[in-house]
Amino acid sequence: EEQNKMGFMVKPDGCPAERSRTMKKKFKIEVDCANCAAKMEDAVKHLDGVNDVNINFMTQKMKLDADDARFEEILDEVVKTCKKVEPDCEIYR
Repeated sequence: EEQNKMGFMVKPDGCPAERSRTMKKKFKIEVDCANCAAKMEDAVKHLDGVNDVNINFMTQKMKLDADDARFEEILDEVVKTCKKVEPDCEIYR
């Protein structure tokens, strides 16, 4: 893939490149402190397939933007990663 004159990604044959579809979902979570929420957010952002994540301690909500084709698989990894940071955390699907 390369960028054309208009700034769009194209395949070598000139056809537009397929964009991977993303899914954005919100989840209710239980996290005990703002510092843990920040650590969880930082760890999840580094997972393969995660485009963006926001974990808000005050509202007890997580917004996850990830690859649509692998969303459930990625969400499983998100849960495992969050449990490593704070074993007591809960993410309600």
